Amino acid sequence: MPIGPKALDPNAIYVVYDFAVNGRIYYTGIGRADSTRATDRWNWIEAQLRRLKREGSLPPSKAKSLLTPSVAVAKALIERGVGPHTVTYWWKGVGRKEALRQEAKRIAELLEQGCVLANVEGNPRPATAVEVLAYLGYS
Repeated sequence: MPIGPKALDPNAIYVVYDFAVNGRIYYTGIGRADSTRATDRWNWIEAQLRRLKREGSLPPSKAKSLLTPSVAVAKALIERGVGPHTVTYWWKGVGRKEALRQEAKRIAELLEQGCVLANVEGNPRPATAVEVLAYLGYS
Protein backbone atom coordinates (compact mmCIF):
# COMPACT_ATOMS: atom_id res chain seq x y z
CA MET A 1 0.00 0.00 0.00
CA PRO A 2 1.39 3.43 -0.91
CA ILE A 3 2.41 5.75 1.87
CA GLY A 4 0.20 8.83 1.91
CA PRO A 5 0.98 12.44 2.77
CA LYS A 6 -0.15 12.09 6.39
CA ALA A 7 2.32 9.26 6.93
CA LEU A 8 5.12 11.25 5.31
CA ASP A 9 4.52 14.26 7.56
CA PRO A 10 7.66 14.38 9.75
CA ASN A 11 5.59 15.85 12.59
CA ALA A 12 2.90 13.16 12.56
CA ILE A 13 2.42 11.44 15.91
CA TYR A 14 2.85 7.68 15.78
CA VAL A 15 2.35 4.78 18.17
CA VAL A 16 3.88 1.34 18.45
CA TYR A 17 1.49 -1.31 19.72
CA ASP A 18 1.36 -5.01 20.55
CA PHE A 19 -1.36 -7.58 19.93
CA ALA A 20 -1.59 -10.33 22.57
CA VAL A 21 -3.80 -13.30 23.43
CA ASN A 22 -3.78 -14.81 26.91
CA GLY A 23 -0.96 -12.45 27.84
CA ARG A 24 1.28 -13.65 24.98
CA ILE A 25 2.33 -11.04 22.43
CA TYR A 26 2.17 -12.23 18.83
CA TYR A 27 2.50 -9.01 16.80
CA THR A 28 3.99 -5.53 17.08
CA GLY A 29 2.99 -2.75 14.71
CA ILE A 30 3.01 0.98 14.08
CA GLY A 31 0.28 3.41 13.17
CA ARG A 32 -0.57 7.06 13.34
CA ALA A 33 -1.87 8.05 16.75
CA ASP A 34 -5.05 9.42 15.14
CA SER A 35 -5.74 6.09 13.40
CA THR A 36 -7.89 3.20 14.59
CA ARG A 37 -5.76 0.60 12.80
CA ALA A 38 -4.71 -1.18 15.99
CA THR A 39 -7.95 -1.02 17.93
CA ASP A 40 -10.21 -1.91 14.99
CA ARG A 41 -8.08 -4.65 13.45
CA TRP A 42 -9.93 -7.56 15.09
CA ASN A 43 -13.33 -6.10 14.08
CA TRP A 44 -12.09 -5.52 10.52
CA ILE A 45 -10.99 -9.16 10.21
CA GLU A 46 -14.33 -10.37 11.62
CA ALA A 47 -16.15 -8.17 9.09
CA GLN A 48 -14.12 -9.62 6.20
CA LEU A 49 -14.86 -13.16 7.38
CA ARG A 50 -18.61 -12.39 7.56
CA ARG A 51 -18.47 -10.86 4.08
CA LEU A 52 -16.60 -13.88 2.73
CA LYS A 53 -19.21 -16.23 4.21
CA ARG A 54 -22.09 -14.13 2.89
CA GLU A 55 -20.73 -13.37 -0.60
CA GLY A 56 -18.41 -16.31 -1.20
CA SER A 57 -15.45 -14.13 -2.14
CA LEU A 58 -13.64 -10.91 -1.34
CA PRO A 59 -12.03 -8.25 -3.51
CA PRO A 60 -8.47 -9.37 -4.30
CA SER A 61 -6.79 -6.80 -2.02
CA LYS A 62 -8.89 -7.85 0.98
CA ALA A 63 -8.47 -11.57 0.24
CA LYS A 64 -4.70 -11.07 0.01
CA SER A 65 -4.58 -9.24 3.35
CA LEU A 66 -6.21 -12.23 5.08
CA LEU A 67 -3.13 -14.25 4.13
CA THR A 68 -0.55 -12.08 5.91
CA PRO A 69 0.74 -13.92 9.00
CA SER A 70 -0.60 -11.46 11.59
CA VAL A 71 -4.07 -11.40 10.03
CA ALA A 72 -4.00 -15.17 9.45
CA VAL A 73 -3.32 -15.66 13.18
CA ALA A 74 -6.20 -13.38 14.19
CA LYS A 75 -8.45 -15.07 11.60
CA ALA A 76 -7.62 -18.51 13.01
CA LEU A 77 -8.29 -17.29 16.55
CA ILE A 78 -11.64 -15.83 15.51
CA GLU A 79 -12.56 -19.10 13.78
CA ARG A 80 -11.71 -20.95 17.03
CA GLY A 81 -14.03 -18.65 19.00
CA VAL A 82 -11.24 -16.87 20.87
CA GLY A 83 -12.19 -13.38 22.03
CA PRO A 84 -10.48 -10.29 20.70
CA HIS A 85 -6.77 -9.85 21.21
CA THR A 86 -5.63 -7.15 23.59
CA VAL A 87 -3.93 -4.06 22.22
CA THR A 88 -1.21 -2.43 24.28
CA TYR A 89 0.45 0.81 23.28
CA TRP A 90 4.01 1.03 24.53
CA TRP A 91 5.50 3.96 22.57
CA LYS A 92 4.17 7.26 21.25
CA GLY A 93 6.29 9.84 19.48
CA VAL A 94 6.96 12.00 16.45
CA GLY A 95 7.62 10.68 12.96
CA ARG A 96 7.26 7.47 11.01
CA LYS A 97 11.02 6.90 10.84
CA GLU A 98 11.33 6.94 14.62
CA ALA A 99 8.25 4.72 14.96
CA LEU A 100 9.88 2.18 12.64
CA ARG A 101 13.06 2.29 14.74
CA GLN A 102 11.04 1.78 17.92
CA GLU A 103 9.10 -1.08 16.33
CA ALA A 104 12.36 -2.82 15.33
CA LYS A 105 13.69 -2.33 18.87
CA ARG A 106 10.48 -3.78 20.32
CA ILE A 107 10.57 -6.78 17.97
CA ALA A 108 14.17 -7.52 19.00
CA GLU A 109 13.23 -7.28 22.71
CA LEU A 110 10.25 -9.60 22.28
CA LEU A 111 12.24 -12.17 20.32
CA GLU A 112 14.91 -12.07 23.04
CA GLN A 113 12.15 -12.83 25.58
CA GLY A 114 11.09 -15.88 23.55
CA CYS A 115 8.00 -14.49 21.83
CA VAL A 116 7.03 -16.00 18.50
CA LEU A 117 5.93 -13.10 16.32
CA ALA A 118 3.80 -12.95 13.20
CA ASN A 119 5.69 -9.86 12.02
CA VAL A 120 7.27 -10.24 8.60
CA GLU A 121 8.96 -6.86 8.21
CA GLY A 122 11.64 -6.12 10.77
CA ASN A 123 11.62 -9.67 12.09
CA PRO A 124 14.79 -11.67 11.47
CA ARG A 125 12.90 -14.87 12.44
CA PRO A 126 9.42 -14.53 10.92
CA ALA A 127 7.12 -17.32 12.03
CA THR A 128 4.29 -18.94 10.13
CA ALA A 129 0.73 -18.57 11.37
CA VAL A 130 0.87 -22.22 12.48
CA GLU A 131 3.98 -21.57 14.58
CA VAL A 132 2.45 -18.47 16.17
CA LEU A 133 -0.79 -20.32 16.96
CA ALA A 134 1.20 -23.13 18.61
CA TYR A 135 3.09 -20.53 20.69
CA LEU A 136 -0.26 -19.06 21.73
CA GLY A 137 -1.51 -22.52 22.74
CA TYR A 138 -3.85 -23.08 19.78
CA SER A 139 -2.28 -25.89 17.76
